[in-house]
Amino acid sequence: MSSIETLARELRGLIPGPTAEALTKVQLPAVEPSDLRQQLARLRAHVPPAYLPFATFDGFPLAIHLFPGREMADSPVVYIGSGSHAPKFVCGRFGDLSRGAWLWVAAYQKRNLPSFRSAIEILERTLPTARPVPSTLWDLLEGAPAGEPTWWGYRAKETTTRAWLTAEVGHPFVKLGDVDYFNAARALDELQTFVAGETDPPPLILSALIAAQLVCGQSPSRDRLLAVLAAEAWLGGETIVRARWWPKEQGMAAWSVALKAALAQGDFLSSTPFAPLVGHREAYSGTDEEGPALLDEVAQRFRDGGDPAAEVRQRRNAAFLSLYTRGGYSQKQIQEIGDACERVQPASLAVTLARAYGEVTLRDA
Repeated sequence: MSSIETLARELRGLIPGPTAEALTKVQLPAVEPSDLRQQLARLRAHVPPAYLPFATFDGFPLAIHLFPGREMADSPVVYIGSGSHAPKFVCGRFGDLSRGAWLWVAAYQKRNLPSFRSAIEILERTLPTARPVPSTLWDLLEGAPAGEPTWWGYRAKETTTRAWLTAEVGHPFVKLGDVDYFNAARALDELQTFVAGETDPPPLILSALIAAQLVCGQSPSRDRLLAVLAAEAWLGGETIVRARWWPKEQGMAAWSVALKAALAQGDFLSSTPFAPLVGHREAYSGTDEEGPALLDEVAQRFRDGGDPAAEVRQRRNAAFLSLYTRGGYSQKQIQEIGDACERVQPASLAVTLARAYGEVTLRDA
């Protein structure tokens, strides 16, 4: 049995008949097993082999970001639009898809609320470890302005922000909101206050804090710089700050900011697995052709140090970077990602997923 056939079988178990019917009713039709090859081929042009497509919205996939050793129900869901290397957050757990789906499409369902509510209730009953949509969200929807609530992003309106906060689906940025657009010092205060209150602040927020510190003449802590560089860029080139003071970065912008800040602090990276990046300020920008190979060297150092999970993250980041620098990643990179996943958890679905990406070409799209 091929890896794609194995994934198709997993999808049938993940999205049984009642769940698939409910997804169709909420305008998120499930991916048919027969369409999986095409969906994987499309994703291969946009993201590393870490995303399992299970449904679509407006013709583009919703996918589960898999990591070896992490349960499917606890894995985040993203939306990957046309031409995008920056997946959009839907919910932090597949088990919360009933809430994530509500946030994603509720604004379009106001004329057919009974049917929409019935479909959401089916998702609540059939999805693993699902939590019901809070009653306050249904109350909010009835009085919401046209077009709201909708996807949360920069300068989101009050109703949308309140909906995402109420749903508690783990959005990494919604609690922070927008920081000061004009004044980096004020933005720095906002970011420092937020990070101080978080047990495990997301790397994109840490990168925003680092950028504000640089603009204000401060030196970021080395621990935070390494935390960003070591993280997987599962939201790709996404950034969370839209501000006049934000540095003009391309490619994997958040990681590029952290690397340049680290290199400005002397040669401390030389004693870490990130030593191959020394002397390559633009490694993450998408303009340095050596960038992906350098990250694969970093991954190899983590492997040699006995940290296969860190290796997986760096191999996937190298694949993301290849999409920026070369327009795609190689079969060798897919193989190395699958092998790294195997070292973390043999025979995991993340391994099968990587192998399945290796069975498709862009012509299958």
